[in-house]
Amino acid sequence: MNSTLARTLDARIRTVTSHSRHASVVAAIRWITGARRTLLAVGLSLLLLPQSLAAADDAAVIDSFGTWTLEELGYGDLNMPVSEAKTFGQVEYRLPPAASQGPDGWYIIHLHSNVEIAEDTGEGYAILSARAAIGTMAQIEYVVAREGDSLTTSWNSLDFVNGRMEEVASSRNVEVRFMNYFTRGAVKPGDNTLVFKLETFRDIKVNSFTVFSDSAIEYTPLAPPDLKLEVELPEGRVKRGEEFSIGYRLSNEGYPASGVEVAADYPGEALALLGETPHLYTSVGEAVDGAFTFEATRAGSYVVAIGVEGPTRDSVTEIQVVVDRPAATWTKVRPWVIGASVAIIAVVLVLRVVRRAAGQTKSLGGGE
Repeated sequence: MNSTLARTLDARIRTVTSHSRHASVVAAIRWITGARRTLLAVGLSLLLLPQSLAAADDAAVIDSFGTWTLEELGYGDLNMPVSEAKTFGQVEYRLPPAASQGPDGWYIIHLHSNVEIAEDTGEGYAILSARAAIGTMAQIEYVVAREGDSLTTSWNSLDFVNGRMEEVASSRNVEVRFMNYFTRGAVKPGDNTLVFKLETFRDIKVNSFTVFSDSAIEYTPLAPPDLKLEVELPEGRVKRGEEFSIGYRLSNEGYPASGVEVAADYPGEALALLGETPHLYTSVGEAVDGAFTFEATRAGSYVVAIGVEGPTRDSVTEIQVVVDRPAATWTKVRPWVIGASVAIIAVVLVLRVVRRAAGQTKSLGGGE
């Protein structure tokens, strides 16, 4: 570039700059101010976000079999005051890219919570739930009802491991331990949010609810409990007045099942149960064996039903029991028959001997 052209361009730049300096400065100030406001707004929004969302990038990955408590996921007790009809709390976690509910691995929620009912509560109910992705895997219902002059608080729940649970609370602080399998819709690869929600209905008043830090997500190779009942028939024929047993084997191919009952239904006019029904099992792992013992009190053909009630399946097996007349009836008659027969045979033999003797006497007399 020659010197003349350079001087001309420089002069034009100085002219344009001199005329627009004020506008440029104002624009620059406005841009800087706007940028500062934007950065301030972003900073405030990050501060106002729940801690779990702000720390989403640091969420722990549940990538191996085991139990991952909230504490291990980076959280303490979640204590939520309740002032609205719906109150929320949440935690963040991650699942591997190929995560799914079964068939090789299964996710379970362990929820340890406390709901504090207000002293001035009215009648009503509240529901504490846990949800992830598009699936809800925990619901605990709290009911406050009037009995006479006082209010009683109770809770109930239903799950795949314990079945139905219900209990009357002993105080306004209702502490519950709950566990259940995730629904398929609650398992999603990648980032996840576990949301706890308390909803109140009617006139119930709740001060707060707490999710304790020992609440957890378990990843296990065990599928939900699958109970199967096999019944063993009595050996030999059943006779009236005798005792007999109906045995059973209860097997489980999944996670240990809690609160299992095996019961017998039978005709009381013909069979007397020696023992109790149902048989209660706190936990059923792989298999348990048991038996119901009866006394047959009447001859005939009868149906006995053996049923199992568990958290995931109820089943009934019916068997037919034939009760014969007692062998004792025949046993009592038989000696008399044998005795009579022996007596008759003896008489016949004696008569034969007498006849032979008499015949021989006549023959000797004729010879003389």
